[in-house]
Amino acid sequence: MSIKGFECPNCSASFPAPDTVSILTCPYCGYTFEASSRREWSHFFFPILLDSGSAWRKGYQFIARRYGVPNDFNTSSLTSSSLHNVPFHIFHCEAKAECRYSRGFIFRDGKLAEYTEAMDICVPAASTGGWIDRLLQNHTFSVKNRIYFKPEIMRIGKFYNPTLSYSEALKYASERISKAVMDEAERSCSGNKRVTDVKVEYYGLIHYPFWELKYSYRGKYFSMLIDASSGGVIYVEYPLSRAARTLMLTASTIIITSTIIISGIIGLALGKLAIGLLSGLVSSIIASSPILINTLKLKTRGSEEISEGRSCRKPVEFIKTILDQY
Repeated sequence: MSIKGFECPNCSASFPAPDTVSILTCPYCGYTFEASSRREWSHFFFPILLDSGSAWRKGYQFIARRYGVPNDFNTSSLTSSSLHNVPFHIFHCEAKAECRYSRGFIFRDGKLAEYTEAMDICVPAASTGGWIDRLLQNHTFSVKNRIYFKPEIMRIGKFYNPTLSYSEALKYASERISKAVMDEAERSCSGNKRVTDVKVEYYGLIHYPFWELKYSYRGKYFSMLIDASSGGVIYVEYPLSRAARTLMLTASTIIITSTIIISGIIGLALGKLAIGLLSGLVSSIIASSPILINTLKLKTRGSEEISEGRSCRKPVEFIKTILDQY
C-alpha cells in the first residue's frame, strides 16, 4: 500500500490517502466522493454516545449477570481502550424464491411454495487489521438515526477509509440475501428450488463507532467489543469460577450417561443394541458439546447479539439416521 495525493472536487483541496481507498472524504470540507469517478457519495455517521469508561461499565455489568462468574470479578480492571470508526456499505435487500414439491409428496404433489426474505445488510468496507473484523462481518444495526457526515469525526479515534468498492459490496449483499431466502426454502421444502427475484436498495456509506477494550483479572487479559453508539455488547470474554466448571462437567456427564442408557434400551428393543449404544454416545457428545467446550476453555464468550448461520443436527435426527442405515 502506498500513499497517493487526491484533490477534492468540491473545494479543490489536496490531501494524501492510501491508493487502495475506494471512497474518500475531504478532511477540509467533508465532501465525500468516489476515488475512480470523483462523483459525490452519500456519507453518514453514527455519534459516539459512550466514552471508554461507560463502555467498560456496559461490558462489566453484562458479564456480572452471566452464570459462573467468579465472586471476586469486581477486582477486574480496564487496561486499554481503542475507538474504531469503521465504514459500512448499507443495503436494504429483499429476495423471493419458489419451490415446487416433487411428485408423490403426500398432499402437496406438484404444489408451488413461495418464500420472501427481507433484511438490512451492513457490509464492512475496510479492515481494522485486528480480531474485531470477523465479528463485524455479520454485525447489523438500524440506519434510522444516521447523521450526515462531519469531517471532525475523522480526528476521533481510529478512522478507516473504505477500501471495498460499492460494486463488490453490492455483489456480496445480493449473494447473501439470495442465500438467506434459499436457506428458508431448504428448511421446509424438499422439491426444486430457485431464486425468482432480488431487489437491493443502497442506503449509502456509514461510519460506525466501536470500542475495543481489554481488561485484566488475576493477571490474565480478556477482550470486549462494545457498540459506542447504542451501548450494545457485541462480544465479551470472561473467566468461569471453579465451582461453575465442576457443575457444568457434572451436567455434561449426566447427559452423556443418560442418553447412552436410553439409546441402548431403544436399540435392544429393536434388536440393534450396538447401534443404539453407538448412536447414543455420538448424539450425547453432540448435545453436551457446548457445555464441555465452555468447561475446558480458559475464556468463556458472550454477546447480546444472536449469531447467524450455525446449526447442527438434532440428536434425535442423528440417531434416526444411524438406525436407518442398518
